Amino acid sequence: MIKFLIKGVLRDRQRSLFPILIVAIGVMLTVLMNCWINGVIGDFIDFNANYVGGHVKIMSKAYAENEDQIPNDLALIGVTKIISTLKNDYPEMEWVQRIRFGGLIDAPNEFGETKSQGPAIGLAVNLLGENKSEIERLNISNSLAKGYIPQNSGEILISDEFAEKLEVLPGDTITLLGSTMYGSMVFHNFKIAGTIRFGIAVMDRGSIIIDIHDAQTALDMNDTAGEILGYFPDKIYHDEFAEQMKINFNQKYSQNNDPFAPVMLKLKDQNNLASMMDYVSQMVGFFMFIFVSAMSIVLWNTGLIGGLRRYGEVGVRLAIGEYKGHIYRTM
Repeated sequence: MIKFLIKGVLRDRQRSLFPILIVAIGVMLTVLMNCWINGVIGDFIDFNANYVGGHVKIMSKAYAENEDQIPNDLALIGVTKIISTLKNDYPEMEWVQRIRFGGLIDAPNEFGETKSQGPAIGLAVNLLGENKSEIERLNISNSLAKGYIPQNSGEILISDEFAEKLEVLPGDTITLLGSTMYGSMVFHNFKIAGTIRFGIAVMDRGSIIIDIHDAQTALDMNDTAGEILGYFPDKIYHDEFAEQMKINFNQKYSQNNDPFAPVMLKLKDQNNLASMMDYVSQMVGFFMFIFVSAMSIVLWNTGLIGGLRRYGEVGVRLAIGEYKGHIYRTM
């Protein structure tokens, strides 16, 4: 009887080939869509972590309350000591300091007079130190359009589109007009080492990247940084570990009412990422449920049609003495 049943399954495509194809295609599409959506979310998380928030971010309490304004007058002071403490408490993490700032870029002509100007968004990271992780993290090498990565103090990277707007090239000198940490005016000259093209409209429209030590000198922020970012060693964001780290760190300063006391935020606490990621996860689960339900209905319908076509088989099996219960279970 088993041999008879196997032959019936193999010879009837409605019972073998079609269900296998339907299941295979359904599983393939389900896995493909799930992996694609997770990949998009993963890229979005990596972008926010690498360029904005890190896996965890440490700021002063006052800076965190006004973070959208980038208030460098409320930046962390004594970052060397803070990073040293962080390395002792969380040795598995990589800690980097950054400064975000804004200003006006002035491009002079051959007579030293203003040729063109434009507002810029500045990011100061470690470009000249032995640790080149920031260059890799920001994908600067692959984004370089012209020139080279800064190798000496006083060199700067500028977005390629912004450079074309200002009519400057690598090797030219530009002036940063802004304000220091204490509110005074700053005029600092930089040499353009290269231009970069990230493919991100906000950054390509008008951004500059300089070394952290040059920024501290120009903005009068000695041993000071707006943000300290922490990254997990595997470069993947782990929300549970980040949450526990945030709780442990903030407990140390929970009794400190100093507005310049450090406070830690995890990645999901920034830029409304938590609500967006939860919403996307719910939508992914909903679409997966609808898709799998539709596939189940298709398979169920295939089974019903296959059963209707097997009246003759059932009659033959009953005629040779097979019990109804056995027929039902084998079907």
